[in-house]
Amino acid sequence: GCGTILHVFRVVNPTDKQYTACMNRTALDRVLPELGIRLRALRESRALTQAELARQSGVSVRFLADVERGEGNASILRLAEVASALSVSLASLLATAGPVDDGQHCVAT
Repeated sequence: GCGTILHVFRVVNPTDKQYTACMNRTALDRVLPELGIRLRALRESRALTQAELARQSGVSVRFLADVERGEGNASILRLAEVASALSVSLASLLATAGPVDDGQHCVAT
C-alpha cells in the first residue's frame, strides 16, 4: 500500500486495486496542505491579515490558522464563507493538483 513516505510502484493494470488505493490515498493526504497553501496565498495577495479575513468571513482566526497549516477538519460551509470573503469560488479554493500519474507509475509527492 501507500504510506506517508514517497512510494512508487509499477502499474501492471490501471484498474488494479493497489493502484486505485494509492491514487486515492495520495490525493487525500494532500488536500489539507494544498488548501492551506492556496488559502494563505489568496489572503496574502489581498494584503489581508488572518484577523481581517476572519472578521470579513465570520470565522475565527484560529480556524484560518489551522486551515493554513493544513490541520483540522474544515467544514464546507465555513470554507464557503472564507471563499466568499476572498471573492473566489469554493470550487477554486478546493481545487487540487492531484497525484502524479504518468501512466506507468503512481508517485506520492
